[in-house]
Amino acid sequence: WAARRGMARPSAGGSDGPIESREGGGPARLETTMGGQQQNENGDKGPPTRGVPFTVSLAVCSSMVDNAQSLELATMMAGQVARCAGIFCADEVVVIDDSPSSEGGEKTVSSHAAFLARVLQYMETPQYLRRSLIAQHPHLKHVGLLPPLNAPHHPRSTEWTKYREGVVERVAASTSGADAEPDHSLVNVGLDRPAKVHRALSVGERVTVRMKDKGFPKAGDEAAAGDGGRGG
Repeated sequence: WAARRGMARPSAGGSDGPIESREGGGPARLETTMGGQQQNENGDKGPPTRGVPFTVSLAVCSSMVDNAQSLELATMMAGQVARCAGIFCADEVVVIDDSPSSEGGEKTVSSHAAFLARVLQYMETPQYLRRSLIAQHPHLKHVGLLPPLNAPHHPRSTEWTKYREGVVERVAASTSGADAEPDHSLVNVGLDRPAKVHRALSVGERVTVRMKDKGFPKAGDEAAAGDGGRGG
């Protein structure tokens, strides 16, 4: 996810610091994968089975929450944006920070844009990863009222999918000794036990894991590091 009046991101590792602004003009930009469902040959809807040669963007103005009478109502409005993005297969949500610039021309992200970014990031993150990736913040006080998106990348623990979002919990070495180099990672993919990936990744990094077989994770599951977006 990225939000920008320039480009701004919640701090790495899910810290509870403010969203940071970077140089450059343009709208606040929130990238996510809320892709919806595809129809199979029988006309039934199911999880996507192939990529598409285009992306769909949904743009919203941060001022949409200006007149919200409470944080609870503003949270419900942000939740509706997330649900629309999922229903209409949006690949990214672009938050246009249309609040007036601060004095002196300093480029900062408004509190309303930061609020939308944080709630949308929470909604995009699979439920089993939120505790690891999303830090507590006053903006998220009422997110428990929002119904789950049931997006394709939010599988249940009893549901097998070829790809699962995960977070690296631990990096270890297959051999013991002072000179042993880490050569595999244990990734939480929302199942009863972590997936073992034969790559030394960064602890706390969000990755997409390609599962080898149905059932429990197997040694040798493949992971692609990324921010959870298209191609991540």
